[in-house]
Amino acid sequence: MTTTRAFRCEDLFKFNNVNLDPLTETYNCSFYYQYLATWPEYFLIQESPSGRTMGYIMGKSEGKGELWHGHVTAVTVAPEFRRLGLARQLMDQLEDTSMNLYNAYFVDLFVRISNALAISMYRQFGYEVYRQVLGYYSSEEDAYDMRKSLPRDPERRAMTPLKHPVRPEDLEWYGGQGSREIHATGGNPANPDNTQQGRLGGVPRWCLVVLVLVVALEPRSVGAAATRPASVGRGAASQNGNFIRVQCSGDIETVLLWSTGTGAPGNTKPPGGGG
Repeated sequence: MTTTRAFRCEDLFKFNNVNLDPLTETYNCSFYYQYLATWPEYFLIQESPSGRTMGYIMGKSEGKGELWHGHVTAVTVAPEFRRLGLARQLMDQLEDTSMNLYNAYFVDLFVRISNALAISMYRQFGYEVYRQVLGYYSSEEDAYDMRKSLPRDPERRAMTPLKHPVRPEDLEWYGGQGSREIHATGGNPANPDNTQQGRLGGVPRWCLVVLVLVVALEPRSVGAAATRPASVGRGAASQNGNFIRVQCSGDIETVLLWSTGTGAPGNTKPPGGGG
């Protein structure tokens, strides 16, 4: 019997049987943590009675207006558990979440145009090719943007195919606020930082966030001696993990936070392989 439950942080240490598949992408921990923190209802895992990971799915909601939709970021099933209908179960769960919790118009995903098996599977799930994205995978291979309308789109306008291909930079949420990646169903493993940088939920390697915190480090009482932490003096700096604290002036402390990951990949891997 298969158990489907919410993905937990510790599951990252026991999904090797799924992610060792050559067509399943593995990302840095911060990528998974951000999805867990931002869209936990989209992040599900399936387990066997013995507790072995059978598959998982992760996704999100994004867009504006009639482009408000659910997005399949990753869906994959371990090779030894394929052809059991697990992928359909996971996709149904994501679609239900998009429909009932987020009231989305449609669900979308991306897949390599050479991945005939995955395309056929998604068609069986009700998805259709909406458009072709040129050079989507490291400028080496095109992708299909596949969509499935939800009840909020009864006329299936979201699925009406475009007559001409587009480029990654032409995608509506390319680099936009509230999005994370354009690469779903087999993203850009050769160049993960070229995925949709700036999208919510991803932290590109070059990302630098500067937080200026106003802190009262000097006593205000008359006659009191000014004291400072030994490691953070005026003009001094201290490093702890991913943070550098720099005392710039008497009352201003600048904290630099950077990503130590490999970028913000956004690939989706269909069960049985996927671009």
